Amino acid sequence: MGNNTPISSLIRWTSPEGRALVRKIITGTVKQWPTGPYEHQVSSWVQGLEGISQIVSAPTGGGKTSYFFGPIIIAQYMHKNPVPGFKSFPAKPVAVVVVPLIELGNNHVREAEQLGLRAIALHAAEIARARREGRNLYTEIKACQWPLVFLSPERLTSREIDDIFRDTTFRANVILLGLDEVHVLPVWGKEFRTAYQNMAVVHRRLPKHVPLIGTSATIAPGKEFKSICSMLDLKPGQFYTQRLSNERPNVRSVVHELTHTLSGYEFPDLAWVLHSGRKVVLYCRTIDLGFRVALYLWNLFPPGKHRLHRVRLWNSLTSETYNTKTLELFQDNPETTAIVATIAFGMGINVRNIIDVCNVGVPESLGAAVQQDGRAGRDPNLLANGRTYVEAAALAAIREVLDAEFPDRPQRAPKVKAKSKTTTKRASKETVEKMDDGLRKLLVAHVEARCLVVEKNKVYGNDQLPDGVKAALPCSAASRLLPCSSCQPFWENISSPVPPPP
Repeated sequence: MGNNTPISSLIRWTSPEGRALVRKIITGTVKQWPTGPYEHQVSSWVQGLEGISQIVSAPTGGGKTSYFFGPIIIAQYMHKNPVPGFKSFPAKPVAVVVVPLIELGNNHVREAEQLGLRAIALHAAEIARARREGRNLYTEIKACQWPLVFLSPERLTSREIDDIFRDTTFRANVILLGLDEVHVLPVWGKEFRTAYQNMAVVHRRLPKHVPLIGTSATIAPGKEFKSICSMLDLKPGQFYTQRLSNERPNVRSVVHELTHTLSGYEFPDLAWVLHSGRKVVLYCRTIDLGFRVALYLWNLFPPGKHRLHRVRLWNSLTSETYNTKTLELFQDNPETTAIVATIAFGMGINVRNIIDVCNVGVPESLGAAVQQDGRAGRDPNLLANGRTYVEAAALAAIREVLDAEFPDRPQRAPKVKAKSKTTTKRASKETVEKMDDGLRKLLVAHVEARCLVVEKNKVYGNDQLPDGVKAALPCSAASRLLPCSSCQPFWENISSPVPPPP
């Protein structure tokens, strides 16, 4: 991995000369980035090129996948065009990137191909497709034919990948181990994706020069960050960390109180999505709820197969072919209005025309809400909404606890009378205590009419960043283009750049 220059005399990538060379390479190679890379991208790449592991937190839509693409582009360039004084790179540089969802890997492959990079998402369907063509993907990966390999944590710890990691040719060419959406490690790794617990072991089995790069938009400082570092065996002072604000200026934060429960087959609070003229994704925590929501929306159209194109499903049961068709319709057909999805359409999906995201019911965590809201407004020129529709029972529980503890607290969010007579009976302190801490803080802010953006910024430490002064201010004081629903409620009929639902 070195040239004739002694290692001690090599120019470091983190030096001004190294950063300048990186900018030159990327600007000249990636035509899609005519103005060159962002400084945070350069900072990550130069650390990775020095073999330094890192945890990077950046906003949804902030180009986090470039942290994996960049080192490959630079390494390929440097092999063909060596620069005196800088270390050389292998002929076939490879990055192995772990992704939590199959479709996320597929999406990253599409993004890589747009940059002219060969990439493969290693999952059952792709392996079977290659086998039908008489090819063996594992053999191809071992021969370093794929510069970017996206795979699940379970496949990363498989016997086949273990064999690849032992191969001399592969070990000479691998330059990076990536962990996309690294925030899932603490919860998923302990509950149902136990392979995530082995990431540190896998990293240690790779050559010492290979850094581990973890990325996410929702890593809360403190306990969550420390838990991730512990699971990855990253010790203080031995890795690089970069934290950018995850606030999205072009996405309005909105909390709605549902006027109905989510246990039936009618969802009138969501009927507006069919007549809004905007592209909408509705997130449901279960496939069952998603199907009932889709069925309700389908039934609002006249009978016929056409309505199946107007509203699409996306979950773990929908096929790759169906999902591909859904993306085509959603992007190209103006009549395809809504996708009713589970988390399978969540992290990393990059569809640039989504105007509204609706979380139907309380998400499992604030992180889930931020990730799902982050699908909206991927085109920075669009003004979008991230809406969370909360059942009356959940807000009643919060109000009940707050009324008992702070009887004189301020209230502005109106109480909505639900159709179910048993709604208020289910409100209890236990309900509130079971909520994710960050999500509970957000809903309390809604009930108390405090700025939702400020609350999220506190959870993710945006107010502690060097440029975080405005992050601690409510929307009016911070001059946000899209005030949250606490700072500018829809029912006050104040004009907004993004109109409320009909």
